[in-house]
Amino acid sequence: MARYAQRIAEVCSGMKPRSLGLVMVAFGRAGVVHEKMLARLSEVIPGRLRFFGPLELSMLCSGLMKLRYYNVKLLRRIADEVPHRLPVLEPSHISQIVYAFSALGYKDQMLYVDIADDVMRRIEDFTNPVELVQVVKALAKAEVVIPGLWECLVEAATSQWEEIIKGDIPSVAVQYLTAVASIDGILVARGHPSANTQDFASAMCTVLLEKGDRLDLSLAARAIGSLGKLHRYNEEVWSPLLENVMNNIDHLQPDQISQVSLGLASAGRGHPIATPLLAGLSARAITIVDDYDVWCAANTMQGFAGLGKRDVKLFGALAKHLAKNDKLLEDATPQGLASILHSMAKVMIKSDIFLYIMANLVISKISAFEGQALGMVLYAYGRLNCHNEAMVRACLKQLRAIVDELNLVSVHMISDGLKALGALSVEIEGLLKRRIEDLGQETTYGIVEFDDDAEDAFDIADEPEEDPLEDLVMREEVMTMV
Repeated sequence: MARYAQRIAEVCSGMKPRSLGLVMVAFGRAGVVHEKMLARLSEVIPGRLRFFGPLELSMLCSGLMKLRYYNVKLLRRIADEVPHRLPVLEPSHISQIVYAFSALGYKDQMLYVDIADDVMRRIEDFTNPVELVQVVKALAKAEVVIPGLWECLVEAATSQWEEIIKGDIPSVAVQYLTAVASIDGILVARGHPSANTQDFASAMCTVLLEKGDRLDLSLAARAIGSLGKLHRYNEEVWSPLLENVMNNIDHLQPDQISQVSLGLASAGRGHPIATPLLAGLSARAITIVDDYDVWCAANTMQGFAGLGKRDVKLFGALAKHLAKNDKLLEDATPQGLASILHSMAKVMIKSDIFLYIMANLVISKISAFEGQALGMVLYAYGRLNCHNEAMVRACLKQLRAIVDELNLVSVHMISDGLKALGALSVEIEGLLKRRIEDLGQETTYGIVEFDDDAEDAFDIADEPEEDPLEDLVMREEVMTMV
């Protein structure tokens, strides 16, 4: 392949569009990234793109996606060309192009909106479930929200359930569920109708009921997570999925554990095998704790906390792992850090050492914190009765900067957290009250209760008297002395 790539780099300026498209697809399928060839193609193709037909254009995008080759100049030129070609592009071409841009992480909201408008106009042409699901996934990832779009897409997806069963492609149903689960909260928050309709959920659950036992472990975990997020529970649908996970528990990876635990917390806690499965998930997570990143740790903790499962061994193992890996925490998003702290507070697992480390991280990233994350952090430190004056000062400074962006839940979480920390001044209380008035609502909201005495239905461990990270610090001190 290297010799071919070298020769292509030399002669590509004279190659026809079809040949250029075939080159990209061939190297993409082979997974061979030849930087010199790709750099040369990126110079040649933009000037000749107007000669590319629909097939060549989709082949080019597909090849770039498979090679994970992100060239801003080339992608921008393709993005400029696509809207003019939409009337002559077939559904198969559109699905490949939009999915490629999405997979490459290309940011161009107008491109996605133009494609969404075209898909809506001729949705009846998207009869192939595989093609439509690629469009749905791409538009969900890009968070495209325009009037009527998701009603149109969900209705089309719902109508395909028989075709999905006949084609023996239950993975498509899982992908539909995952996409809708990711976009639905955004739709509702922006005042649009929910995409999580009863007809859609029933259709996808029918597919899983018929073909759920055909899913591999990864898809089963994704299905559980998505059904949970959409709050759709049916024991007959969930049983083969959970049994799949239970039978393959020694093969689970961190992201799969987080998906399953979140799904159980949201909708599946009443399933007969939920309790033994959670014990297995905990043991597996501890075994592979070194493979965890911050986001998987946050989601796993959130799932167990949502179930009221006060698993000190699991939370302690994850906290130790994160504390030992500075790079992981430094790269974490504010929402990831806030989720970890919120989950620990929810089940009252306290580590002064870990909370000190996290407080310093919050301070260093405070300018990136939005209302929800800020509220979760203050709630956590207040509930755990952990006072860190430097962090509180940083949070108050950020609060003043973003107070006009807060929603009602964030306002009350921040207020309750500051009150518990003894840091709710008259000035800050006035700011928060004015924000409530601006939102036009009274204080009739879901108050965050400090439910210390709540019954723990899944408790398997008592809170230790020692800090879960104490032994880690002691080992480091001994090593330093030696």
